[in-house]
Amino acid sequence: MRPSDRHAFSACSWSDSKDRKLAAVLAKTRSWVLRGASPESWLGYGLEQEMIRLHADKQLALAAVSRRGSLLKHVRPELRQDREVVLAAVRQRGRALEFAAECLRGDHEVVIAALRARGGHRALSFTSPQLQTDLRIQATAQEASNALEDKF
Repeated sequence: MRPSDRHAFSACSWSDSKDRKLAAVLAKTRSWVLRGASPESWLGYGLEQEMIRLHADKQLALAAVSRRGSLLKHVRPELRQDREVVLAAVRQRGRALEFAAECLRGDHEVVIAALRARGGHRALSFTSPQLQTDLRIQATAQEASNALEDKF
């Protein structure tokens, strides 16, 4: 175990051996994130779920939602209010806007990013009522619907 892994591991307090093993995996993942390793090189979806279940820190949550936006629903509530985390999630999967904090559902940039992403045609229903009547938002939603129809 490298010193950086030991530091991340010691920052956690774990009670049983199963949690210790998971903490070691999380420490390794954290070191990958800090070194800039791509999420594709991780061990898979189960690791992401466990990481988020344990309310991992912002960097790990950001890496997970960048890979699979729908994981935003498992992120702790204060990170659902973090603009950077939510933007990463909705850029990957537009429908992740459903799990964003209410204040970010009214953010123009976040909503536009959600509408332009894969699954964005469904994001309009999760925007704040004020933005649903915004002309720019409606135009972007229409573009998303047209793009979807063009695919089929």
